[in-house]
Amino acid sequence: MDFEKKRPYINGELIEVVSGREFEVVSPSDHKVVAKLAWLGKQEMEKALIGA
Repeated sequence: MDFEKKRPYINGELIEVVSGREFEVVSPSDHKVVAKLAWLGKQEMEKALIGA
């Protein structure tokens, strides 16, 4: 895997995700996992909208 990021950058800071869930991003060319990203829930989305 080339890239791993577990915390999203929202409103000028890296935040912890409440759910702790994540999802894998898969390359369509070779079907390898290229990243694991945080799965944002309602609380994180609200924080992003307020900061926008």
